[in-house]
Parts: sequence; structure tokens; C-alpha cells
Amino acid sequence: MSSAPVPVPSGSKTFAEEGTQDYSYDSRRASSTELLGSKSPGVARIEHIASEMTRANKITLFLGVLIMSYAYGLDVDTRYMPNVALLCA
Repeated sequence: MSSAPVPVPSGSKTFAEEGTQDYSYDSRRASSTELLGSKSPGVARIEHIASEMTRANKITLFLGVLIMSYAYGLDVDTRYMPNVALLCA
């Protein structure tokens, strides 16, 4: 079998060309993201979500996680149960 070169569509980069990108730190790009006051956007987002959650929403979320973790525990306990007859023999 001969290994003929695969034609590359015009306008697309080859694997070797893609590896030549410049990944150096650019201070202009980093300073373009402005924070909301002294808080980062993630902190502001989580604070807003927490302020919108009522007690009923928190209880529902907690019970949902509790039921899912209990079901996962039962699944692991029953699916990967060792064969006791083989262990005692």
C-alpha cells in the first residue's frame, strides 16, 4: 500500500499549522474583562441565585439530591455484590 498525501481543502489549516498559534499572555485581553465592583461575575451570579431561592426550593433541592444519592448507593450495593459462595469456598 502506498501512502498518498490526503488533499487539504483550501482555507483550512493542517495539523502542523494549527500548532503554531501564539498562546502567550496578553495583558490587553485580560484587562478587557471588567469586574462588577469588587466582586467577580461568578460571585455576583451565585449571590443572585441564592437570593432568589426560597425555603421550599432549598428543601426540594436537598431532598432531590438525597434521593438520588440513596438510589445510587442502592444500585452500587446490589450491582457489585460479591458472590458469597465463592468467597467461602
